[in-house]
Amino acid sequence: MSEKEILKTLQIEWSLRFDQGNWEGLASLYSNDAQLFGGKPELYVGIKGITSYFYTVPPHGQAVFQDEFTIKQLAEDVILTSGYVEFRRHGSGRMFRLTWVMRNEKPEWKIIAHHASPLQ
Repeated sequence: MSEKEILKTLQIEWSLRFDQGNWEGLASLYSNDAQLFGGKPELYVGIKGITSYFYTVPPHGQAVFQDEFTIKQLAEDVILTSGYVEFRRHGSGRMFRLTWVMRNEKPEWKIIAHHASPLQ
């Protein structure tokens, strides 16, 4: 699977789980030692911390990834991606910069670092 296919697969799964409010399922896309900086000032670490972060997200939202993401292979089993995602809720949206580092934890690729920051 190419780096672009790996990213697209993870984005689709992430969006589906986010849109459904499936926070445990969403957190399962992250590595056990993952770190997340999201829309809150705190750093969330590990599956338990990341799950707790997603429970602070208001339900009934939609995540729409933009098509243009840069992808850089850092090692045979590590990929860095950066781009934009729009979080929509009740007809309005807010664009965020999004950076993921993903690692192949055979048989699945997992997110090991997640950083999102609003454009405004």
